[in-house]
Amino acid sequence: MAACFIKYITNQNLSKTKLKLYLQTKNANMSHRTMNLIEHFARSKDKCILTDSLFYDTIMYSGFSKELVCENAFFFLMVTSGKAKVYTRHTRDYTCHIGKNDLLVIPASMTATFQQLSEDYAMHCLVFTPPFFYSLPSSQFLYGKLCEFVTRYSFASIHLKNDAGTYFKKTFSLFRGYRTGELLHQEGIYGHLCNFFILNVGDVFFSSIEDASPAISNKSWIYYKFKELLFEHYRRQHKIRFYAERLSVSGIYLSRIVKEETGETIHGHITRLLYVEAKKMLSCSKNDIQKITDALGFTDQASFSKFFKRFAGVSPTEYRNNIKNNKNSCLEKYPK
Repeated sequence: MAACFIKYITNQNLSKTKLKLYLQTKNANMSHRTMNLIEHFARSKDKCILTDSLFYDTIMYSGFSKELVCENAFFFLMVTSGKAKVYTRHTRDYTCHIGKNDLLVIPASMTATFQQLSEDYAMHCLVFTPPFFYSLPSSQFLYGKLCEFVTRYSFASIHLKNDAGTYFKKTFSLFRGYRTGELLHQEGIYGHLCNFFILNVGDVFFSSIEDASPAISNKSWIYYKFKELLFEHYRRQHKIRFYAERLSVSGIYLSRIVKEETGETIHGHITRLLYVEAKKMLSCSKNDIQKITDALGFTDQASFSKFFKRFAGVSPTEYRNNIKNNKNSCLEKYPK
């Protein structure tokens, strides 16, 4: 159909400028088919509850975005209407269908893509950045439950029955309303609320596991502490040795645990976090390339540019210019 339209406007002797505009619009529309939710929240200041830590929004179907992607953060989701298919990448690929009153938890180590959204699809979406999640006293409890649940069922999803569904809808609603700066004890209030929420989520998943054990294995605990260290230090510490010494284990043993738990190498985890952070800083900050280079622990701009171009296909400067040229677009599909 696009070819027919191009042929038509060409026959009408319209200017090359209009043809170019049409092609740019068409390409832009294609790039908007995927919405990366963590990047959406990073750019939507009104959805931020605690600065760079906690975000909430109601996500609804839009013809503008055919897919939703959750990655690099802890997502707590509850479907309020409609249906969708979820494809996850973790230790192994997994696909499931979700619907009304399904509660989902997507950890930062997992990538989940929502596809085939029905037109009435809607869900509560609460997002914790990894440093904030790991700072909460209840995070260890929930992490243990998630490890056990995902080990048994591949994906942390559970259907909430009548009373439980109503209860969690009310709980999610506590996160909307007040925004940053409107409460005197903002961090304390939402810190306690997050712990309350996490404990409730953990109890729901724990009670649904037959013969559930409240303890997690030593390997899972080491991985948990590694992730905690990683999200705190990845911008400056790119070597396995640093994390192994902090955990009092050998680099070989730590590498094996991380590979077994996630299917990904330590280097892969560090690289992915650096790349995502680089994209965020290039698109959402006014820092020059040298400041970003320093912030991410690279020795010089040349090494940072080489690293970034290997994944993005363009240099940091070209990437930033592309963002500026498409500043009217809400989100775009970035290369992995």
